[in-house]
Amino acid sequence: MVRRGMARHGKAGKAGRDGARHGMARSGEAGLSGLGWASRGLEWRGVFWQGKATMNLLNREGYTEFNIRPDWYKGRAPGLSALVRLHNEEVWCQLALESIVDWCDEIVITLNCCTDRTPEIVERFRAAHVGKVRVYDYPHRIWQMGPRHSECPPDSVYASAYFYNYTQSKSTRSHVVKLDGDLIVFDWLGTEIRRLMA
Repeated sequence: MVRRGMARHGKAGKAGRDGARHGMARSGEAGLSGLGWASRGLEWRGVFWQGKATMNLLNREGYTEFNIRPDWYKGRAPGLSALVRLHNEEVWCQLALESIVDWCDEIVITLNCCTDRTPEIVERFRAAHVGKVRVYDYPHRIWQMGPRHSECPPDSVYASAYFYNYTQSKSTRSHVVKLDGDLIVFDWLGTEIRRLMA
């Protein structure tokens, strides 16, 4: 599933009209985050906002190394960033990453509390694709989705929305696709996404 803009608390964002069908999103479209309105969107409390949607830039726990830069959306080069968040995906992550490497301009991988061989596999993949793959460690256990998920404050490093937004803030391209570590992408998707970006 593809999302446009930023993740919202309790949801992973809003799918755009074309993005839901075709698998890509332009950072900032759909009025939720990024390039479309970002220059007007900062508020004193570290909240990036437009209308009812907000993006917390500072976490309530005070882990400054996991704050989101206020200018994360500026200076984006044309192209496609793949966001891949991984938690114990050793079985599928190699195949998942290989299925996207040829048609993405960059791959941003965020490791989340892995206890299996996922970090080793990702490091080998990064070494084989120097300059195209960046890896970040996110050591905060994310609340599981489900009925109690909304009890986690959206500005907490333990909230999935904050985790998704942190990962997106590490990307540098104008278009973003969010993929899971067990998703093997068909060959035609990259060509279709590139066609839609043109």
